[in-house]
Amino acid sequence: MRKRLFMILGMVCLFLFISSVVRAEKLSVPPCGFIAQGHSAGQLHLSGDGSYIYRKDTIESYFYTPVYLPHGKIIKWVRFHVSDNDPSSEMRCILLRGNKYNGTANVIYDVYTSGSSSSVRQFTDASAFNPAHTLVNNDVCTYSVAISFSGSSGSDKRVHGITIYYE
Repeated sequence: MRKRLFMILGMVCLFLFISSVVRAEKLSVPPCGFIAQGHSAGQLHLSGDGSYIYRKDTIESYFYTPVYLPHGKIIKWVRFHVSDNDPSSEMRCILLRGNKYNGTANVIYDVYTSGSSSSVRQFTDASAFNPAHTLVNNDVCTYSVAISFSGSSGSDKRVHGITIYYE
């Protein structure tokens, strides 16, 4: 009788633990949200159907978009959806946290592409560059994604979107 009681209590505890596990939520960043900075404003090109962006010129460029994450959440990982058909150079996706009061910016996640494939692939960074900055604090900070294109221009390197996972 006592064994059965402990077994039932153990099963109830296990059920409560499993049901209380928080599942990661996500924020999807579409390619049409990006803007080019400064002298590179004419370099950003959005595909006709809006499904990807690419760089039109060979000048190394950064393209940015703000991201609006829920206050108090913890950023868990970032997934970068790209096509990179240029093995000689890479793209870089950076999730940044900027301090509104002192102007400092911190890299939270940093993802690089590699390889030669025209199909859409997913590059994931599951370990934060700086774990201290993964707690979303909208009172003090702003958040953005920056994409850097290097190497050749044209649609060999395409960004189809970014997904940010948090809980």
